[in-house]
Amino acid sequence: MSKGNLLIVHGGAPTAVINASLYGAVTEAKKHPEVDKVLGAIGGSGGVLREDFCELQSVPEQTLRLLLQTPASAIGTSRDPLSPEDYADMAAICKKRGIRWVLFNGGNGSMDACGKLARACAGLQVIHEEGLGRSRTACVRGSLDTLRRSADGLDVDISGVTLQKVFVYLTGGHKEGE
Repeated sequence: MSKGNLLIVHGGAPTAVINASLYGAVTEAKKHPEVDKVLGAIGGSGGVLREDFCELQSVPEQTLRLLLQTPASAIGTSRDPLSPEDYADMAAICKKRGIRWVLFNGGNGSMDACGKLARACAGLQVIHEEGLGRSRTACVRGSLDTLRRSADGLDVDISGVTLQKVFVYLTGGHKEGE
């Protein structure tokens, strides 16, 4: 599998678990050689549009572990209203930056943004955990390994939905991590 970058975006109001999710995503991504860089969008979706990213893969483990007890959002979050053009711009930024995977972490607004970004990335599908109800997306608790297999173009059957490609993985909900 070719290498690519992973982007993590926080959205909405930060909950007590948002940094723990960030820790888990970075820690898991570092285990996978196909992930070149783990990028955090500084300030949520607005950070993606500004291409304001921090590189999280080089943060020492001792510092990363502090996320497990840090309130709010370490990389910043937003409630920026986004236009259809913004999603097209974000898709172009992902392509330019070699971003193969995007993890949104937030509530319903983030779920909506995730779906819209996935649609902007023509022909690519989305996996998310909660929100959007009965949509064309699959509801899973996946792993980066699932994403890796899916990104290779293998069929992955999740909740009765077969996906050919995976681009965006979204977690959300105030009870995540319990």
